[in-house]
This record gives sequence, structure tokens and C-alpha cells, in this order.
Amino acid sequence: MYTTLDRIPFEEFGQLVAPHIKNRRLFVSACSATIRHFADSIMPDSGCYSILGPDQDILFGDAAVLWASFYHVMFTADSTAMKYDVVKAKAQEVANMYRVRLTLIDHHATASKPYRLKKITPQKETS
Repeated sequence: MYTTLDRIPFEEFGQLVAPHIKNRRLFVSACSATIRHFADSIMPDSGCYSILGPDQDILFGDAAVLWASFYHVMFTADSTAMKYDVVKAKAQEVANMYRVRLTLIDHHATASKPYRLKKITPQKETS
């Protein structure tokens, strides 16, 4: 994962954020970061509910608009909580709106790993 001035390995990033994301959701603007290796470094021991981020490289300006839109539709749906089904539905809306692929990684205690990856791809437009 890259910051403005440096590179942070996923494992180090996971150690830095894990104590702060229990019972929370993590939204990642980093291009193509929401992959299994990233999930392995965060999900098993952090207590994080989910991680959402782009599944492809996107421009900085596009990311800013995407996240502003996501938060707008989320808080319009429910200004008091971020429930998984609503996060998933609103992520799909934003993916459709901006024609961008996203990945939603959610906590899943009964899976072979303590999480699962859900690819959110833009749906085909109908006329």
C-alpha cells in the first residue's frame, strides 16, 4: 500500500490499524488494495466488520467523487448505522454509477477463512 511519501506493506498496515477497527468498517481508496493478501493482514484478528475498496486502478479525482457519492447514498439510507446489506447495496449503486469494480470483504466466521471477498461489478445498463 502506498501513501503520499512511502510504501507500507500490508502486514505492517494491518498491525497499525487492527487495534482501532474492532466493530468498524474500513473504506480503502487505494487502487486494487482490496485483495486476499490485504484481507489476510487485517480480518483475522482485528474484529473489523468489513472492508470496501476499488478492485481496479482509479484516478484520485474519481476516487474522491466515488467516496463522496457512496457516503451520500449510505447516509441517505440510514444516518445512524452502516448495516452490511445496505453497504453492499449502496456499493453496487456506486459501482453502477461510476462503472468501477469494487471488492467488499466481510467478516464471516463460518467460512474456511474468517472473511469472504465479494466482487461488485457494474451491472449492464438497460435501455
